[in-house]
Amino acid sequence: MPSLNFNKEFAPGILAMLDKNYAKRTGVKPKCTTIRAKRKRPIRKGDQLYLYSGLKTKYCQKLGEVACRKTETISIRESAAAFYEVVVNDVQLSNDEIQKLAQADGFASGLEMVNWFAKAYGLPFEDGQRIHMANTYDRKYFCNKKVKDHGFTLQLETTQKTINVHQEDVEAAKADRYIAELATKHNYGVQIINPLFR
Repeated sequence: MPSLNFNKEFAPGILAMLDKNYAKRTGVKPKCTTIRAKRKRPIRKGDQLYLYSGLKTKYCQKLGEVACRKTETISIRESAAAFYEVVVNDVQLSNDEIQKLAQADGFASGLEMVNWFAKAYGLPFEDGQRIHMANTYDRKYFCNKKVKDHGFTLQLETTQKTINVHQEDVEAAKADRYIAELATKHNYGVQIINPLFR
């Protein structure tokens, strides 16, 4: 279960990825990818990632948890023909593709991203990993819809989220994978409704 630490300037983008309301309220664009140097044990698709800012300091803040959706290899190099080149999965990106990649990763431009990596790691930055994080808000929304489609009701309040289950539906609820995911990964409560109080 790998931990990923984010510099302070990237934390709002991570929070926007995890919470759509935060993104709407602040106008911050979600950051759904992160580029990392090679690790001894590379991050793999399906890994549960623990996201922090200020890790190993007294200002450490857990931002949330998210699944790794996929990974790609990435290299950033200086180039004689152009100022820099970016290669993803052995394919050299065009300038437009570099701009899109940089913006998805929380940078204003490709040049800003290259300068950041040159300062943080030095160039060339070889065989890094581009990690795609599953947007948990979208997944929760999908699970909420599936639970409703299966005939259960949800109480979604700011501080508490509860799935209501009638006594005759308890076995169906136990077998429902979407209820299990919401309960275990997103801290939803499951409440059995007494028929006397419907």
